[in-house]
Order: sequence, then structure tokens, then C-alpha cells
Amino acid sequence: MTQVRLAIGYNAPAAYEKYGKDIWDLVETKFGELGIEEFGPFRSAQSYPPVQFVGLEVPYNVSIYDLRSVKLGEGIWTDVSVVDEYSED
Repeated sequence: MTQVRLAIGYNAPAAYEKYGKDIWDLVETKFGELGIEEFGPFRSAQSYPPVQFVGLEVPYNVSIYDLRSVKLGEGIWTDVSVVDEYSED
């Protein structure tokens, strides 16, 4: 498994107003389609619109390219960064 940090931001307040209340469901649904089942705590920066962060445990067969290809909605951007890679030996 690979641990990654997913940052989620909004291009404008209107995008946050449209998707903000459902963002957790969108993240679980869209990234769950890639086989991700483990999601860390969801955190938000103190800004408006906020930048939100969540940790993901990603199976080795899912590439960073796959993660970066996920679209959550119009006006939402995401950034994926690898935190750690580890083996479940």
C-alpha cells in the first residue's frame, strides 16, 4: 500500500457552495472506484473557500496518474502527493 495525501480545493466560492457539503461522499465514491477503501481523517484549512486534506491508503496497482485523473466536479482541483510506501509483510 502507498499512503498519499489528497488536497482538494475550489476555484471559486460558487464551486464550494455547490460541492462543499457533499465533498466527502464524492471523494469516497470517486476514489473508491479505484479500489481505495481506507480514508484518513478529513481536515480543512481556515480559508474560504477552504482547502481540504485527506489521507488515502492506495493499493500498489493504482498509479499516481490514476489518482490525479479523478475529477470530483467542475471548479474543484485536486493534488496528490506520496507520503509513504510500505509493505504489509
